Amino acid sequence: YRWSDASVLLLLRTYQEMEKKFHDGKVSHKKCWEMVSKSLKDHGHSVTGPQCASKLRSLKKTYKSIKDHNNKSGNNRRTWHHFEVLKIITILIFSF
Repeated sequence: YRWSDASVLLLLRTYQEMEKKFHDGKVSHKKCWEMVSKSLKDHGHSVTGPQCASKLRSLKKTYKSIKDHNNKSGNNRRTWHHFEVLKIITILIFSF
C-alpha cells in the first residue's frame, strides 16, 4: 500500500482519537489496530491493522530522527510536514 498524505494524516488523527484505548489495557493492541484499520477503510483507504501499526512505527522513527538531529548544535534544522502532529501525539503518549 502506498501511503498518501491524506491517509497518513487520517492514520495519525485516528490513532490520536483512540490513543487511550491503546494504553488503558482493556483492549488488545491487535484489536485497536483493527479498529484503526476499519476507520481508514471507511474513508476509502484499504489498509490492514498490521500495516497501520508498521506505518506509525515508521513515522515515530522519522520523528525521533529529526528531533535528535535538530537538538544537536551545529546541525542545519530539518523539517517534515508531519512533525508537529507527531509531536502532539508523542506528548500525549508520555502524559499518562
